Amino acid sequence: MKVKLAILHSDSAYLNRLTSVLEANYKEKLALYSFTDAALALSALGKEKVDVFLADDSFEIDLQQLPAKCAFAYFVDSPEIDTCNGSRAICRFQRTELLYKQILGLFSDVVGRESVRNIYSSGTKLLIFSSPCGGTGTSTLAAACALHFATAGKRSLYLNFERFGGADAYFGGEGHADMSDVIYAVKSGRGNLAVKLESCVRQDSRGVSYFSSAKAALDVMELTVSEKVRLVSELISSGSYDYIVIDMDFDLSQSALPLFQPAHALVWISDGVGVSNGKIMRAYEALCVQGNGFSPALADRVCLIQNKCVGAEGAMGEIPGIRSAGTIAKIRHRMEEQITASLAGSEVFDKILA
Repeated sequence: MKVKLAILHSDSAYLNRLTSVLEANYKEKLALYSFTDAALALSALGKEKVDVFLADDSFEIDLQQLPAKCAFAYFVDSPEIDTCNGSRAICRFQRTELLYKQILGLFSDVVGRESVRNIYSSGTKLLIFSSPCGGTGTSTLAAACALHFATAGKRSLYLNFERFGGADAYFGGEGHADMSDVIYAVKSGRGNLAVKLESCVRQDSRGVSYFSSAKAALDVMELTVSEKVRLVSELISSGSYDYIVIDMDFDLSQSALPLFQPAHALVWISDGVGVSNGKIMRAYEALCVQGNGFSPALADRVCLIQNKCVGAEGAMGEIPGIRSAGTIAKIRHRMEEQITASLAGSEVFDKILA
């Protein structure tokens, strides 16, 4: 499905450049209509069933003349301007990718809740990184796993559900929206969630897709399990990713278990010391009881990675019933980004689903 986009601009040279760039980069996603005359543009909106209408701020648009399901925003010169003449504003001087994301954001508000895609990507692998052991590097390994698959040419998304965590500790990319915008879209039920998610996602220079950290920890804490399930289901059904890596706080409560249902693997991290080993075994026993009603059983999907190992003595022995993906040696005295990049080369991530 193409988004029908109409652009009204008084500068024909700028208009031609913009439409040429959009056509070159988003030919399969946008149907473009360009105008320098306001009367012609307004008359075409209803006739062509335009979804999004952008107008240069030198024009004053009568919103009453717009079709009911046509989103509208003014083109302005500064990214600091959020509204113009009572309508939303978009800066004209920005990267095409960011402009396209904002166009999708406008479209998501008017397209309705029905999905614009009817494709379920059964090939998408969902990996949930969580661990009963604190301080073992679970978040770092989750980020490294997402980077590992992105480096291998796979479409990889990192999704952080931690109460006090965030993706910005590991990845960086341009964009206007963040996890708070995603949460609002999920909770409000307004517009089309699939399109909104596409408009909010950012991409690290190394290829990992992610949502920038929420503005406040309370935003993430307000997400219910059912809302998290809806968000994950929407990301899977979009068909946009080969791997989705979720980083979340450990929780084996009965109410949290539905989030594990679509997971291909539950990745637990240990550092091989006695205290961690004991927590792993107790948590596994609990999951065997709690997760029996799922198919396949949740306990059968647990995969263990031993992190921060120092020599052969640093690795713990096998725990009956828990499959091990391998061990990772301890890395000393590096910045978080360097550690993530170094860990991304590990073969243990290929063994999670082996």
